[in-house]
Amino acid sequence: MNRSYLENLGIKIEDTPWGWNKDDDRQEQWKLSREIDGFDERETWNLYYTIDLLMYERLCAYKEIAEKCIDLDFHKFDFNGETLTQRECINRMIKGLEYELLLDDFDERRNDENIKKSMDEVYKIYAICNRSLWW
Repeated sequence: MNRSYLENLGIKIEDTPWGWNKDDDRQEQWKLSREIDGFDERETWNLYYTIDLLMYERLCAYKEIAEKCIDLDFHKFDFNGETLTQRECINRMIKGLEYELLLDDFDERRNDENIKKSMDEVYKIYAICNRSLWW
């Protein structure tokens, strides 16, 4: 299974829910779950991480595709007293998710105010612009 956006970020498939525990005895159970539900329980082991991975991939793909067919600077949003374009919202979410996905819990950079702010903004920005993420 390719996960090109994650691989480009340096995240290996074996470090994601889709690649965890390749030699586990539950492979058949997980395969059946994927056939029935489209995913298996490994995606729920750390749902926050799974959703961050999915959001990152989809935002990257959306931006890549949407830049070819719509004006990402048309929609504007007020965020904490600042006016952001849809493009700026997407870029900030992607950057925040990159930090979230690449910095482990003990990385000193997590204490940097700008990095903490960037990570904290992801879902707040998503909440204000999500209805515009279509093309």
